[in-house]
Amino acid sequence: MNIVIGDKVVMINELGRVALIGEMFEVAGMTEDSVVLRDQQSGSCICSVKIDRFGKYFKKPDEIKGWSKWATIMDSEGNICAFYRSRPEKGKVEVKLADGELELNKSHGVRCSATCSQGDAFNLEFGIRLAMQRCYKKQHERNVKVLEESIEYYKSLANDNKNKINAMIADWYGEFVKERDN
Repeated sequence: MNIVIGDKVVMINELGRVALIGEMFEVAGMTEDSVVLRDQQSGSCICSVKIDRFGKYFKKPDEIKGWSKWATIMDSEGNICAFYRSRPEKGKVEVKLADGELELNKSHGVRCSATCSQGDAFNLEFGIRLAMQRCYKKQHERNVKVLEESIEYYKSLANDNKNKINAMIADWYGEFVKERDN
């Protein structure tokens, strides 16, 4: 891969503690044997990678076809709360809530996405946060629907019980009136 200072590159595999798969970085500097990268948004240098290993962790956006592999999102307690994948060349992020599962293929969680507007710079963190909020909204809407269906079910049960009570009272008083009249 031919790299020069100022090039934009996308992380394709986790690199130690830097696990922002799909995030776009800028080549900030180069030495004889390494490439220094900085965050595209803040301009802060984030890591230095040996040139011979660079292609394992980063690619230029035009070299990436399709979605990145799925990566995990951890909550503040270190538990997997969601999965995400990105498509930086299209400015897209997709998030799937973990739904209590530790493996993507077992999760039946809500799935949503976020897409950059034309002319916007791709920002993986913002895209993930936006897609997560959309997932939570969708999940809450599903929960409301389930609760509404549950309420209707219990209303019909209560109505059935009311009818049974009225029938029991009518039968009781009917028997009582018959005995009194005799």
